[in-house]
Amino acid sequence: MIVGAVFLIVLLPDFVNGRSVVEDSQVKLVIFGEGRCRDTTYFFKWHLMPMFHLFGINSGGRLSIEYHPFGVKSSCVENSKGEVSCLCHHGERECLLNSLQACVIETLPNFLDYLEHVACIQGRENITDAADSCLHDPIFKQKMLECGNSNRGRKLMLEKHQKVQEKLVDFVDWVPWISINGERDKNAEDDLWQFICDRYLKPRPEECPKRICFT
Repeated sequence: MIVGAVFLIVLLPDFVNGRSVVEDSQVKLVIFGEGRCRDTTYFFKWHLMPMFHLFGINSGGRLSIEYHPFGVKSSCVENSKGEVSCLCHHGERECLLNSLQACVIETLPNFLDYLEHVACIQGRENITDAADSCLHDPIFKQKMLECGNSNRGRKLMLEKHQKVQEKLVDFVDWVPWISINGERDKNAEDDLWQFICDRYLKPRPEECPKRICFT
């Protein structure tokens, strides 16, 4: 068990921006992670983004990614005035990074548009560093900072991410947590891209590894 981070990955059929992105032989990744978690950052750097750069952009709709910045030991609650407060696994700085990522995802709902920003924000020291390093358009940067530091950002974490996690999993106590088509298979924790190529992408794309490990 990897302590300190969580990735909840679910592969399901869905739509992005009104168009079908997943068909019978295709997969959708739903991933939960934490903004200040080293294992989440490692996952982004060495697993998710290389796969995305290699195949996701040019997959022809065979691969879709949905990221949720909400992890283990995290919670958000809303009071009678509509004010939301959140607790995060790695403290307040992580909550702010998660909130900033949630605001970017809400503003750019297509993963082809938001994933690079979210990956860049991942693991940054604080929300200011993340915005300065990853959001280069001044107007967009200011809007995202205002959202990430506000009740709106926390409410997005509650409504768009915590509630999705609650629907998918009773209790997250293992990381990475991976479910494929509604079923967990621990083999996917060892090499996600290899496992998806071997088990789910038919016919096999040329971007996949030539060897087959999971029969």
